[in-house]
Amino acid sequence: TCVGSAGGSCTASGSGNLNELVNLPVGAAVTFTITGTLSASATGTLSNTATITAPGGVTDPNAANNTATDTDTISAVPVASTPQAVPTLSELALVLLGALMGLAWWRRQRKA
Repeated sequence: TCVGSAGGSCTASGSGNLNELVNLPVGAAVTFTITGTLSASATGTLSNTATITAPGGVTDPNAANNTATDTDTISAVPVASTPQAVPTLSELALVLLGALMGLAWWRRQRKA
């Protein structure tokens, strides 16, 4: 996607390689946001380089700022842990727990 600011304008969305003619008055900017998917087995670094070129007949007063590279280290995908069983009571313990709860209810009813 592309968003312009301070008078900059561009096509809002698209797909594939970026090859966009944008309008950039003095002090304006456009921001492109890209998304992608990496293989789960990818390692190392991922680099993305963006370069702009002024169209014919346009003079760029600062050609030194027409290229930028972003490099990121690819982090390993965390390994999914094995679910652990939830501890439960035995049948006898459940019967005793039920009896205790019933006794507590009965005593509470007697006091009321």
